[in-house]
Amino acid sequence: MKVWRAQKGDSEILAKLFAELTTHLKKVTKKKVVSTALNKTKDLLKSDKLKGKKIVLVAGEKKKIRGFLIGYILDMDLYKIAVIDDIFVSKEQRKKGLGNELVNSFIKECRKHKIKTIFAITPQKNKIAREFFQRFGFKKLPSIHFYLKT
Repeated sequence: MKVWRAQKGDSEILAKLFAELTTHLKKVTKKKVVSTALNKTKDLLKSDKLKGKKIVLVAGEKKKIRGFLIGYILDMDLYKIAVIDDIFVSKEQRKKGLGNELVNSFIKECRKHKIKTIFAITPQKNKIAREFFQRFGFKKLPSIHFYLKT
């Protein structure tokens, strides 16, 4: 399997994987997930205010995308941090190292930008995701609280 940066031509296949991710998240979190796969995919591959800071990696063979990782590099003036927002591997490809390849590729990309701090966002109830990131040395940060204003 190979990992590469997503391109506009990958959007339809990514949309199908997003739909699978949405279904998976509904089961894991037992909450309604508000997002349409195709719209989210199109938004990801468009340029926006985070242009050059957004990293969408896909993995698979040639035109057969089997997984993706969405991350961001945030420049906080004095330092930079990276965030893994979403990672997903199709059901038939799980436990074959594809998720590892995606995370390792993202970490390499971060090192190119001299980023040492990488956050991974996972639903609290998703034990598999938490354990996955812990294998890479990610640690739970119990003292950090995020606040949201909509």
